Amino acid sequence: MPDFLHEDQNAIVPPSPAGASGKRGRRRFEGASPQAEAKNEQEPEDKKEPSVLFTQYYGSVFLLVTAAFLGSGYLLLYPLVRSFKMLDRDIRNQNEVLQDERAYLNSLDQSIAAAQAIPEETIDRVNEALPRTIGIPKLLQNMSLIADENGVKLNSVQFNAVPPEEAASQRGRTIRMRPLDLNITLFSPGYRQTRAFLEDLETNLRVMDVKNIAVNANEQTGELSYAILLTAYSIEPAPTSAPTTAAASAAP
Repeated sequence: MPDFLHEDQNAIVPPSPAGASGKRGRRRFEGASPQAEAKNEQEPEDKKEPSVLFTQYYGSVFLLVTAAFLGSGYLLLYPLVRSFKMLDRDIRNQNEVLQDERAYLNSLDQSIAAAQAIPEETIDRVNEALPRTIGIPKLLQNMSLIADENGVKLNSVQFNAVPPEEAASQRGRTIRMRPLDLNITLFSPGYRQTRAFLEDLETNLRVMDVKNIAVNANEQTGELSYAILLTAYSIEPAPTSAPTTAAASAAP
């Protein structure tokens, strides 16, 4: 029995040509050589430069896209910015109006506090000097009493209403002065009695102004006839401007 275990293994592998094995061995050796790998790494590779047309094309596209983005952003944001500015301006105007209203209310509170601190006696005297109504009967009574105290005699009294005068055009004033002209004719025994009568009229609690005096003498009786023009005052609520404001707001 042949001994296959000790048989020469070279007999199994067919021999290869010497030249082929040598070339194959040299290729394996050269491929595994570090110097060859370093040489391959050091050899520069040929790189293509980018085309000028390619660069200009994509540069133009980038600029167009950027411009379109900025333009669309401006068109979208500008109305919002404008609306914000208008809203901010309206808010500031409303704040100014509210501050004015607050200052006005504070002044009213101070006025009310000051009015509440006035004694009742002073208020009565003010109401007597400037009543809220003309009060012709009471006015005639006071004038007749003053005339009797000074020895003069009232002959006639004529009343003439005058258009009311605005007390003030400032905001918050709700009253106005209402004058009343009085044409008085009286007889007096002398100048001294007439002067005393006029002084008592001026110092009377009711506010009155002496505007004109005309004197006529009676030669037969010796009496003096006086024609006196007086003006008495009263106060009344001023008309509100609500209708005017409403009409102005309704106007286009």
